[in-house]
Amino acid sequence: FYLDLIAKKTAGGLEVIGAPHRWVMSANWKTAADNFVGDSYHTLFAHRSMVELGMAPGDPNFASAPAEISLQNGHGVGVLGFPPTLADFPEYEGYPDEVVDQMATSYPSPVHKDLMRRSAFIHGTVFPNLSFINVTIAPDHMSPPTPFITFRVWHPLSHDRMEILSWFLVERDAPEWLRDASQASYVNNFGPGGVFEQDDAEAWKAITESVQGPFAGEGLLNYEMGMDLTPLTDWPGPGEALPSGYAEQNQRRFWGRWLEYMGQ
Repeated sequence: FYLDLIAKKTAGGLEVIGAPHRWVMSANWKTAADNFVGDSYHTLFAHRSMVELGMAPGDPNFASAPAEISLQNGHGVGVLGFPPTLADFPEYEGYPDEVVDQMATSYPSPVHKDLMRRSAFIHGTVFPNLSFINVTIAPDHMSPPTPFITFRVWHPLSHDRMEILSWFLVERDAPEWLRDASQASYVNNFGPGGVFEQDDAEAWKAITESVQGPFAGEGLLNYEMGMDLTPLTDWPGPGEALPSGYAEQNQRRFWGRWLEYMGQ
């Protein structure tokens, strides 16, 4: 259902452009999977420089609604929009009419089109280590926001090293200008040297290093954010949906599933 939101906007579906970016990072693979499964609230802090440049919204309610959705078996996804203070942000993640006009017939249901209309940011992890993001970000501080899609695999090499394989995808029948602008936004933001990617890499590396010290085995981490939220009863898609990005339900389900595999 949720992958259809990303992959079936147009009749032609998605096309992978070029070979995947591949690089090795000194971080545990689960830090990245955790980040993508539900950590939509980190933007204002981890990517503060992007907020100051105007490439990410400064509103604390950024990407906080309509829902973070936890699914069975450790999978999780977020379908998030911009807050009312950014009411002038375009619908459908800023996709042009050439794409939007196809959604009514290419999507499996009208629900998909309505969710995409309200969306500015879709992220998720297919347990254990396949993650994706469909988001609208400007390729630089002088350009307008442009939507792009990336799927990536966090391939573990050891407990503190992983290889990242990151694919850029675009609608097969998208206009040429969108294909070019979308690729520029992906490379500049989430490529190996992308500004958002570097912020995340620094955090993942620091987390991996800090948990190897003697204190790490004695401390407990708090994953209680959002436990007081009431799941949405009218959510049109599968899974249990919470009405805020300020929640760790998806992370709790992800780590719970991992612990099951570890025999705990």
